[in-house]
Amino acid sequence: MLGIRHNIITLLYAAKGVLENHLCRMESPNFKNDKDRLTSAEQCLTKVYGILGRTLDVTRSVGLRIKAKPHCTEGGRTNLRDIWFIVENGLRFETTQARVQVSASIPRNFPDLLCGEHDLQEAICLVAQNAIDALKNQPPANATVAWPDKKLILRAEVGMGRDEPRAMITIADNGPGISQDSIAQIFQPFYSTRHGQGGNGLGLYIARQLIVKNGGTINVSSFEGCGCTFVIDLPIAAKAENSTEKVA
Repeated sequence: MLGIRHNIITLLYAAKGVLENHLCRMESPNFKNDKDRLTSAEQCLTKVYGILGRTLDVTRSVGLRIKAKPHCTEGGRTNLRDIWFIVENGLRFETTQARVQVSASIPRNFPDLLCGEHDLQEAICLVAQNAIDALKNQPPANATVAWPDKKLILRAEVGMGRDEPRAMITIADNGPGISQDSIAQIFQPFYSTRHGQGGNGLGLYIARQLIVKNGGTINVSSFEGCGCTFVIDLPIAAKAENSTEKVA
């Protein structure tokens, strides 16, 4: 799925580059006459039309992936600790570069989840990536310490849904937060508060679709300057045993 996301971004930047190149030519005396100018515009539009056609093909494949049945492990069980280990290691380079301290609190006997393993890995990775991106430009509280005060925390617990226990996965950061105007649109496709910083508005949209596809929900709460908290609610495969033992 991340490969598909990369392809979409690449194609959109290609279309943007073609348009920018044409606009730059429009501002300089590179055309012999109006006919030459019109020919250039037609060529530009033809290229952009082709690029956007390929982009639509890629987005259709995203839609098919989201609508497909969950790719569950045997018995429909997915282990959150295993998923987080993969996600954390996959993002280690970025968290180190951005000087973000990552921690997790997951009970050792936390129940397996009834969801697709790859879907959950992708969703958590996208939410965590969103937090890291928000923290990247956050000025450190104390630049002299090895790990400045930039934090990404994952917590897991079992809560009660309407009729049965549910897994509650919280992913929180102490970044700049999200305005209340943006909260209502944060899961919409192509909506981003960081378009000027490389944001494409697809990560959280895809994460939400993958969670919903597996019978879960994802919600967000935030205030500007006070960080951001995502809560993922998913069905569990078995009841958790009583334990307070955590793994960090």
